[in-house]
Amino acid sequence: MHDPLTHKRCPRCGETKPLSEFWVHRTARYTPNGTLHEPAGRPHSYCKPCHNAYRRDRITAKRAAGIRQLNTHRNRPRRKTAT
Repeated sequence: MHDPLTHKRCPRCGETKPLSEFWVHRTARYTPNGTLHEPAGRPHSYCKPCHNAYRRDRITAKRAAGIRQLNTHRNRPRRKTAT
């Protein structure tokens, strides 16, 4: 058994690794019970190598499907403001 404060299991590769092997969600600073994560946020589900492979596979699949813009939320038309 591993210490959940220092280690985490990656569901993709199945290995238990130290938290330093996981990227950190900078915006998810609070745990479900309302306490603050230390130091910066909660760790991602996948370890760094698995997360990088997942992102690489996802980008390759989107390019193969012909989707040029990968971050479509950034290119939405802006709402017109009332003047």
